Formats: sequence, C-alpha cells, structure tokens
Amino acid sequence: MPNKSKPDLSLFHKVVQALETVGAPYVIIGAFAASYFGVTRATYDIDIIVDLEDAQIDKFASEFPTPRYYADPYQMRNAAKIKSIFNI
Repeated sequence: MPNKSKPDLSLFHKVVQALETVGAPYVIIGAFAASYFGVTRATYDIDIIVDLEDAQIDKFASEFPTPRYYADPYQMRNAAKIKSIFNI
C-alpha cells in the first residue's frame, strides 16, 4: 500500500528527465519549490516554467505516451506561441 503522507514524485522525475533529455531549460516554481525550502503548502502540484523550442516538442511529448499520459504536441506548440500553459 502506498504511503499517503508523501506525494508520489515519479511523474516529476519523469518530466525532469525528459526535459534534460531534450535539452530544454526549465525552472521549478510554486508550492512544490517552496516546500523544498521548508514552506509548507496545502497543494502538491508542480509548476515548471519550460522553454521548449518547436524542434524539441515532439521528442518531449513522445516521452509521455497515451493512454497513461496526455501530452499533446499541438497544445504545447500553441502554448509556446501564446506564452501560456500546458499540462501533462
């Protein structure tokens, strides 16, 4: 049985590994980053600012295949174009 007191960080590790693989610069922000510095927050969401180039998007998205993940390259390209967010 999983330990409910600690969040499952496997997706976080997978995202960071994929970003490193494609060579995209990123920074971790928000509640998750604050908890690293000892600031307790009620949420476990992970916010990452990413600078994905168009040429990196397909490779990055391929690291998160369906049906387990939703990582739409079209949504990523649109988000990059309008400087907005996308989710995995």
